[in-house]
Amino acid sequence: MAKTRQQKQHVLDALQKDFAEAKAVVVGSFANISVNEDQAMRKELKSEGISYQVVKKTLLKKAFDAAGWEASLEGASGNVGVAVSATDEVAPARLMHKASKDLEGYEVVSGVMIQDGKVDSLDAAQVKALASLPSRDELIAKVVGSIGSPLRGLVTVLSGPQRGFVQTLRAISESK
Repeated sequence: MAKTRQQKQHVLDALQKDFAEAKAVVVGSFANISVNEDQAMRKELKSEGISYQVVKKTLLKKAFDAAGWEASLEGASGNVGVAVSATDEVAPARLMHKASKDLEGYEVVSGVMIQDGKVDSLDAAQVKALASLPSRDELIAKVVGSIGSPLRGLVTVLSGPQRGFVQTLRAISESK
C-alpha cells in the first residue's frame, strides 16, 4: 500500500530532525535480505546508538536537499537504508561496512560526515576507509599506552642499579 502525503511528510520531518543532530550518515542499498538478518543488523546499530530506517530514494534525496548536503545515491538498487549517528563519526560506517561483508545483497552506497558544521560527502570507497579506522575507545587506549610507555621505561632504568646492588649482596651471602 502506498504511503499518503502526510505519512511521507512525517518520514521527511523525522529524517530532517535526525540529520540536524547527526555527526555521520551512511546510506546502504540492499535486496533479498531475510527478516532475521535485517533485525540482527538493526539490533547491532541500535546498541551503538545509531538510528536506522529504510526510506524511499526520493524522500532521502529531498531530505539531503533540505539539509543542503550533496550525497550521491548512484549505485543504490533495491531498498535504501539510512544509518544516522549523533555521537560517533565512525560507528555507522564501521557497522554498515560490516553488514555489507556479512550480508549478501547489501552494499554501502555513500555517506556524509559532519564536523564543526563542515559537511563532507563520502563515496562508498571513502566510507570503507572510514570503517577501517579504530573506534574512539581504541584510539584513547592507544594514546594512554603511548603516554605510559616512556614512564615504564624510565622506572625500569632507574630501578636497575638498585636491583643490581641487591643481586650482588645476595650472591655474596650465598657464597659465604
